[in-house]
Formats: sequence, structure tokens, C-alpha cells
Amino acid sequence: MIDNGFVENTVFGVVENIKTIDAHIVKYATEWPLDQITVIDRNILRIGVYEMLLDESIPPRVAINEAIEIAKNYGGESSGKFVNGVLGAIYNDLPEKVRESDHKAEEEKKKREEKEAQEVAKENEKDNEEKEKEDKPEADK
Repeated sequence: MIDNGFVENTVFGVVENIKTIDAHIVKYATEWPLDQITVIDRNILRIGVYEMLLDESIPPRVAINEAIEIAKNYGGESSGKFVNGVLGAIYNDLPEKVRESDHKAEEEKKKREEKEAQEVAKENEKDNEEKEKEDKPEADK
């Protein structure tokens, strides 16, 4: 699987910014000292915080959704809710400008996906029409 350096960049980004990231987790997971958060949840939060705040290539809501899904699959029974609560609180404190651009990025992504789907549908329709022409007997042509 090719990831174009995504994993490496994420790991190094988290390691290089661990103090800042952990400070955010401590600030927003007020009921949980960092060392009492399970290793899985703590590292999912670290990646999520990194992607939300320090990786400009990932829209914050995408980072949150991905972190929640990973927590549900690999964490404990309540990990998804816990990760959602912490990252959601951080998101709510982001400047309005960042949240607005996040919404715009998601809207643009949806538009691109819809356009691509329409193009694929048109190509499929064209291919089907050509196939129908080929399948018709000579007398019908």
C-alpha cells in the first residue's frame, strides 16, 4: 500500500510536537490525567490532535471522524465517545475562521465527488450505448 509518506509524516509530526499535543489533551480531558488514559486512546488522541491542529492537509472534522472510527475499532467500549468528546471540545474552541474553512472544504469535497460520479455515470452510459449498437444484428443497423 502506497501512502506517499503519510504515516511517516504523521508519526514524526506527533513525536516532534508531543508536548504541545499532550498539553491540549490534558486541557480538554479534564477528568483524566494523561497517564491514566489507556495507551490506545492516548495515541489516537495524539494523532487526532496533530491532524486537527498541525496538519493543514487534513480538515479538522475529517481528523475527528477518523479518530473516532479508529477508537471504536481498537479501543475499549467507550473509547469512541471519549475521543469524540475530547476532540470535539478542541474543535469547538478552534477559531471560527478555521471551522468555516473546514465546512467549505467538506462542501468542495462533496461537489468534487458528485461531479466525478456524474462523469463516471456518463461514461458508463456511453459505453452501454456503444455495446448495444455492437450487439444489434446487422439487419437492425
